[in-house]
Amino acid sequence: MNEVVIMARVSSDEQAKGYSLGVQEESLLKYCAKNDLQLGHIIKEDHSAKSFNRPAFTNFLKLAKKNKGRFSKLIFTTWDRFSRNITESFAMIERLRLMGIECVAIEQPVDLSIPENKLMLSVYITIPEIDNDRRSIKIRGGIRGALKAGRWSRSAPIGYKNKRDDNNKPIIVPNDDARVILKVFTLISRGFSQAEVLKEINKKDRKLSKSNISVILRNPVYIGKILVPAGENEPEALIEGVHDGIVSEELFNKVQLIINKKSGRLNNKVKEWEELPLRGFVECSNCNKTMTGSGSRSRNGNRYFYYHCECGQRHSAVTVNKKIEKLISYVHFPKEIADVIRQTIKKSIQEKNGENKFNKEELKKRLLTLVEQEDNLDNLFLSQKIDSEKYNRLNEKIKLEKLEIKDQLANVQSDNNEIDSLIDNAIDNLQTFSKTYLAVGVKEKRRMLGSMFPEKIQILNGQPRTARLNSIFEIILLRHKELREQKKGQNRNKSSLSCLVESAGIEPASKKGIKVISTCLENN
Repeated sequence: MNEVVIMARVSSDEQAKGYSLGVQEESLLKYCAKNDLQLGHIIKEDHSAKSFNRPAFTNFLKLAKKNKGRFSKLIFTTWDRFSRNITESFAMIERLRLMGIECVAIEQPVDLSIPENKLMLSVYITIPEIDNDRRSIKIRGGIRGALKAGRWSRSAPIGYKNKRDDNNKPIIVPNDDARVILKVFTLISRGFSQAEVLKEINKKDRKLSKSNISVILRNPVYIGKILVPAGENEPEALIEGVHDGIVSEELFNKVQLIINKKSGRLNNKVKEWEELPLRGFVECSNCNKTMTGSGSRSRNGNRYFYYHCECGQRHSAVTVNKKIEKLISYVHFPKEIADVIRQTIKKSIQEKNGENKFNKEELKKRLLTLVEQEDNLDNLFLSQKIDSEKYNRLNEKIKLEKLEIKDQLANVQSDNNEIDSLIDNAIDNLQTFSKTYLAVGVKEKRRMLGSMFPEKIQILNGQPRTARLNSIFEIILLRHKELREQKKGQNRNKSSLSCLVESAGIEPASKKGIKVISTCLENN
């Protein structure tokens, strides 16, 4: 009798939501007992599900590979315990399937032997992924808002310490290391090299690294200003901070002239050409290296763009782009499927909002506790019972948890009508996927391409091919090709989506096929 593996996973920010490892483990053990399943291994994790680079899960994969055929199922409570990354999820499910291991979510059962059910699986995994992305956006928005208000909202840089002003808002003030910062700038202005300054500071003042010196010299926070990075529709800005500077603006500018002259650095950011949306997605079929792209001018002054490799292979960007656009034109979500996805997402969000309401009071209590801890930490630091390094580390941890809890509370109080509108807009974009692709800029095109192609594209005999498509798009394209063949009066059992799968030779087909399985994106 094959053994099964149960997996309980929780990230640090989910403890407050009731996703404890103990509760999950108890539920999974009851399921195994009820279904007479023999338990062979238990995975317990406290890592984020954004990727599978998790120690306990990695150890399980090694164990399963070493004992092939021992485990038949990997069982967990819900799909977000398995992963919150849709692209990596489908790849891992396939990898485990080839090892003879079936993935089972006891609270969200999905029969993956039915291709259409992969759409439902994508919904189960995508909703938590969207939740992660939205939370990150809100946290970044809060930090950006503080920066625009002139407040340094992170752990204080060297030379400063974190405090609260009279209005209980975060502020940084110079500490004992401020004299070290002033000394660094002064020595550089007198002609000392960074290596010489580093040696002098480490010998007489405090330990700094080479990267510390480099960051210090370029940080305008030391003249009382804050650099706000460029955001969506907002350029990079340098604003006056509410904190006091350590060095004069005149000294800072003098140092900038010195280090810029020595380094001779130029702004060599790679330009994202609208004519080359596939740059970074195309792989050379000769040497398997990622191809780059560039434009060249002809004698008459016209500019032509190509995807090319250092080995000499190159392809016309216009030709390749058109073939990909033709493939994307086949992508269409039928209204019935779109309606099912819309209803499923709304139902899941409603259920989640219900859970959030249940935890609302607990979140408020935890927030009050954190405020008290923050005050106590300030008192400990002021009474010199802890040093600045420990204070900064603990203060940063408290701040991040407060931001996360405030974000969770904001999600609980979010407007359902706004959420419905966002869902409807997203579904509309799915149904007009190809039109959206043609209308958006190169950055958005690259994001859309990334959702379709989890692996690189190769150009063989003038046709683009890839080892694997996103499973959802593969189902859609397969249906399109089957319908097209029916209209032509054809009746082929073998889909052209697998036209590069190598036939069995000396090695067994299953083993050999794993190495070379490819997807033909377009027929000749």
